[in-house]
Amino acid sequence: MEKQFQDDEVEIDLRELFAVLMDKILWILLAGVACGVAAFLVTKLFMTPMYSSSTQIYVLSKQNSETMSYNDLQLSTQLAEDCAALIQSRTVTSQVIEELGLDMTDEQLASSISVEEVSSSGRVIQITVSYPDPVMAQRIADTIREVAAGNFVEIMDLEAVNTVEEANLPDSPSSPNTKMYTLLGLLGGIVVAAAVVIIVFITNDKIRTQDDVEKYLGISVLGVIPDSDEGMNNEEQVNAQKQKKVKKK
Repeated sequence: MEKQFQDDEVEIDLRELFAVLMDKILWILLAGVACGVAAFLVTKLFMTPMYSSSTQIYVLSKQNSETMSYNDLQLSTQLAEDCAALIQSRTVTSQVIEELGLDMTDEQLASSISVEEVSSSGRVIQITVSYPDPVMAQRIADTIREVAAGNFVEIMDLEAVNTVEEANLPDSPSSPNTKMYTLLGLLGGIVVAAAVVIIVFITNDKIRTQDDVEKYLGISVLGVIPDSDEGMNNEEQVNAQKQKKVKKK
């Protein structure tokens, strides 16, 4: 990395930066693996698996007839939003909690329910419930569909609500996504470790070699004092060479 200490500007040599990263690549990878393992353990040990069960209904409004006007189609696009609001209302959640004896508040049950429009007409609506127990998730979804159907006819003045699909029994958790969290932990650890290495190297302005003196200070080096260990090694080599010469004589 080529640094110019003039006007507080730093010029970076990308080749030298790449060499620094390659020199620390083992530590960077180890940091990534450690973060990935930590994310995996946190997901498995501290996050509750959630199971999702879905059911679908078809709502038929009284405006539906053999012929459908443009205004009827416009109203149909708002039908899914109205149904979602009613499904997640206390009118429905409180009745479901009472029927199933759930130890939940209306807000908690409403937050576990998601409603989405399946068809472009807004008449086929999917209700999905997330719960820690797969069997109970299925029961809650079916109960919500039955309770909501009665309220649709009574409150929204719909003609009928038909079941398209009953709630399924989930065989595997829908969340948390262990693979995704592990991969994010792995990548996050690598990125953070690489960033630390780069920051430490950029902010390190120590003069370590003869080339650093000439590059950063613009001063020619007249001589180099060897390290004490290096000096001892040189002295040992000289003594060994002298002993060889004496033996030859």
